[in-house]
Amino acid sequence: MDAAEKLFARKGYHGTSLRDITGAAGVDLALVNYHFGTKYQLFAAVLERRGAVLNDERLRRLAEVRSIAAPRAPSTEAVVGAFLDPILDRLRHAGSGWHSYFALIAYVNNSPEWGRKLMAKTFDDTVREFIKAVMASLPGAAPRTSTGGITS
Repeated sequence: MDAAEKLFARKGYHGTSLRDITGAAGVDLALVNYHFGTKYQLFAAVLERRGAVLNDERLRRLAEVRSIAAPRAPSTEAVVGAFLDPILDRLRHAGSGWHSYFALIAYVNNSPEWGRKLMAKTFDDTVREFIKAVMASLPGAAPRTSTGGITS
């Protein structure tokens, strides 16, 4: 997964072959096929692996700011911090794997081919919780839906 993440981040999905990944990882091609199936399934698994860690940290921090602010809603700044600080912390203190992951996220997010689908699968549930928290922090603001991505 680390080799795939690094190569996908550097060369993109189409620029990376399964042979490139297995060569970098020092494993047999059959293992990738057995554990993940297709290259796309490996790509999705790479995205979801650190996405789950990031989502868990974000939700933990959101629960913390909600608890501190209770019985009121947390401030918008606290909610935004709970969302962004896990990324900033990892950029400052984590190794190259997280840097590759964030480069990969930028690549996926800008892919018209499948970015929206993968980003939604990985992050939408967490983003919905943050939208609710922001809306609670701004009780006078009217909810509005958008034509792309998450809707409130």
